[in-house]
Amino acid sequence: MIATAKDLRFNIAMLFDMLSKGEDITITYRGKPKAKLVAVEDEINEKESDLMLQIRA
Repeated sequence: MIATAKDLRFNIAMLFDMLSKGEDITITYRGKPKAKLVAVEDEINEKESDLMLQIRA
């Protein structure tokens, strides 16, 4: 998905929803790509699961 800097400012909740669905977002400023938001939920969940298993052991 491509979003503008204005979208980032005013619609961050919508962008977070898209990220939670696993979609990457390219942020543009004045029509040029400037940043990329990448979903990392899966990596975090795996690390948290491993940590919880270590704590319980």
